[in-house]
Amino acid sequence: MLRALRATTVATSLAIALTCIAASATGQPASVGGTKPRIVNGQGTEAGQFPFVVALVDAETFEQEGAFDAQFCAGSLTTPTTIVTAAHCVVDDQTGRQAEASSMLVAIAENLKGANIRMVRVSAIAVHPDYDSEMVTNDVAVLTLAEAVNDVPIIMPMRPSDIADYLLPGAPVFVVGWGNQSLTGNSYPEAIRAGALVVFPDGACGRNEPYKIG
Repeated sequence: MLRALRATTVATSLAIALTCIAASATGQPASVGGTKPRIVNGQGTEAGQFPFVVALVDAETFEQEGAFDAQFCAGSLTTPTTIVTAAHCVVDDQTGRQAEASSMLVAIAENLKGANIRMVRVSAIAVHPDYDSEMVTNDVAVLTLAEAVNDVPIIMPMRPSDIADYLLPGAPVFVVGWGNQSLTGNSYPEAIRAGALVVFPDGACGRNEPYKIG
């Protein structure tokens, strides 16, 4: 299922920004639930700029082709043993089937073709109980790692009640990951990239299907 997701995952996982003040881009450009990709390319990042952003990797494809070809989404390291990602990264929107923890790995690396890629197994996956793939609401999942990652800086999660000041309309945010660099083809970067965005008002977002906000 995860390999197929490479062709069906939306280009951004901005839901992560709501809990971590960091947006993790997925690696894939196509649409989910009727949404359309709006973010491509981005800019190169400095070494160590986003150490908490990790790549989600299909385990079977990794064994055959390596991390670059196996990457399908990204996530944020919020504790030494937990990754916050998008629910659509681990749930098949056509069948509603959740991926098995053993089917994926977490790659801790800025360059997915680099020599120093650290792979960590996933022991459990928890999807938000109210995740709605059609409306793209509550699009959040938490991965539990099989071993603690104690030597990588984490990004502290925040409660929704605490983040209002960070998400005011016009506030700067970043989308980060290994997403497509082309609107018309497939051009994925080896190294992590970032795109600078601004927060839009709920009303403006709500006028664009399939999101229903407010």
